[in-house]
Order: sequence, then structure tokens, then C-alpha cells
Amino acid sequence: MDEKKYRRILAVSDIHGQKKYFLKVLEQSQYDPSQDLLIIAGDSLDRGEDNIGSFELCQNLHKNGAIFLKGNHEQMLEENLQKMLADTNWKKRPPEELLIWFTYNGGSKTLNEIKDFSVTNLTQLFFYIRAMPTHFVIDDYIFAHAGINPAKELAENTTKDFIWGLRDFYAHPAYVGKTVIFGHTPTFYLPNAPKRISDSLIWHDPIHHDKIDIDCGCVFGGRLACLELPSLQEYYCS
Repeated sequence: MDEKKYRRILAVSDIHGQKKYFLKVLEQSQYDPSQDLLIIAGDSLDRGEDNIGSFELCQNLHKNGAIFLKGNHEQMLEENLQKMLADTNWKKRPPEELLIWFTYNGGSKTLNEIKDFSVTNLTQLFFYIRAMPTHFVIDDYIFAHAGINPAKELAENTTKDFIWGLRDFYAHPAYVGKTVIFGHTPTFYLPNAPKRISDSLIWHDPIHHDKIDIDCGCVFGGRLACLELPSLQEYYCS
């Protein structure tokens, strides 16, 4: 795909159910689907106040040309939907994976929003998530929720590499001539980050200059960020 067919690329990640901020940052950036390519780099839901609403907004944007990538939270929902569909008594005897997602990984609010869905709706949601792409490449940019494993060729990276990533991925050089745009790790955890979470900024790799982290931890008290390419203009909302 040729970047030059678009006026610009806009990238957002880790919305985590913060639909109102997502709408605001799209408005700030003046996103126009007829001219711009929007890339949503995963984790549209969990932890936030409007998780399914955020997911459905991303679905609708995808119908109008946006790229909607799978993150680890979409994958966790996919895995738990499979368990729920396989056991009609899941509410009475929730499987261990469901309890872990519910208790430790921010799934409680999402589960509360889908617990009364019909089997048909749960099935549709499951198959939609299962078909979501894990990465997207356009010209010199690679987009993936958690980045890549630079020790492998891009084609050899696994779903786990793209959506869970390496713990210290940001510390290693990526691929020559490519810039990796990712989320998953809030930028306030990375070197040279602002001291206050509320001041979180998009992180540009200061050493290798080949990675950009756009997860500014909105759901944790940071900000929802949007990166414009190739200009590198940044938009924030909180």
C-alpha cells in the first residue's frame, strides 16, 4: 500500500474503553476518512467506562477504511468468548481464564457489558476478533500493538510477538529503514518520560530513532494520544 495515496496517517492505541476521549482526539486531528488513513493499534477495550462502545466505534471506523489491529486485550476477550460459548453455565462456573481476565486484566467492566448478550451476538463478536490483523505495514512504517521481535525477520514474528511483545523491546534496534509504531507499554514506563503520568507524551526512541510508542496511558490517568505521519504532529486528549 502506498502512503502517498493518503493525505496523512493517524495512529491511536490503547483506547481502553475511553470512547469520549477517542472521539475528541479524532475531532482534534480533523480526521477525514476520505483523505486520511487511521490505524487503531489494539486494546480498544477493558478497564474503561465504555468498552463495547469503544470497540463498536472502532468497528465502524474500520468499515470506513481504518485499520483495526488486535491487541492483547482483544485476544483475551476472544479466548474468553470461546470459553463462554463452549459452556452455557459459565456464569455459575466461570473458567479460570475468565476469572484471571476479570480480576487482574481489567476485563470486569467489559464482561459486565456483554454478560447479557445473546449467543448470536457473542458468536459474532468472537469471529470478528479472531479475524483481526495483528500488524500492518505501509511504506517505512510497521504498526503492531506491542511492537515486534527484532531478533526475527518480520514474517517470522508470531501473534504473541505482535500483541504481547518483548519486555525490553524498546531497548533494541528494530529493522533497518523501518519505524515501528506501537503501544501496549505506557510511555511513562520508558526512559526520559515526564515525571507526572498526566503529562505523558508520545515516546520517540532517542537512541535508535526507529520506534515510537503512542500509548500515553489514558486509562491510568495519562492521556490519549494520536500521532500524525509523516509530519510527526501529536494530538492529546484527557
